Amino acid sequence: MAGGPAGRVLARRPAAPSLWTGLAVGITTVLAVPIAAVVFSLAIPAGDVWLHLWRTQLLELVRQTGLLLAGVGIGTLVVGGGLAWLVVHHRFPGRGVLEWALILPLAVPAYVIGFVFIGLFEYAGPLGSGVRGWLGPGARLPEIRSYPGVALMMTLAVLVPCPGLLPTSGSAASPTSSKKS
Repeated sequence: MAGGPAGRVLARRPAAPSLWTGLAVGITTVLAVPIAAVVFSLAIPAGDVWLHLWRTQLLELVRQTGLLLAGVGIGTLVVGGGLAWLVVHHRFPGRGVLEWALILPLAVPAYVIGFVFIGLFEYAGPLGSGVRGWLGPGARLPEIRSYPGVALMMTLAVLVPCPGLLPTSGSAASPTSSKKS
């Protein structure tokens, strides 16, 4: 067994962390402090706070959250899944534009879309005023600040683009269509 330099593994000391590594760790630490504070405050709540929430509103909030989850899930399945299927399985004029338009709501935060729709559909908004001017002063649009309005906005603004992302990206990467013409 020859003991030359080729047979020996040289131990190398790890390099000192760079300025960028230190900066990234520092920023991450600063951003993690509020999140950690919230998590720790939830871990040790005052018993009377949970008891008060349980007696006054917790069950109603859980029920409303479940209803909203079901409504948005069904809406996303029907609208988002249907549009994704349409774009993937059929060729029609404007298909490429629709494919890109379905992803556009992801570029705008959901709360911004919600405020825009409230501004458009409320009583003093342009659509509310337009409907009253066209159909008379007694005409009203459906209330946007209700369960159906919130479920519709969450479905259209946030979750409709999601079902279309996977099938359309998968079909774009595939050289042949999975459906025979």
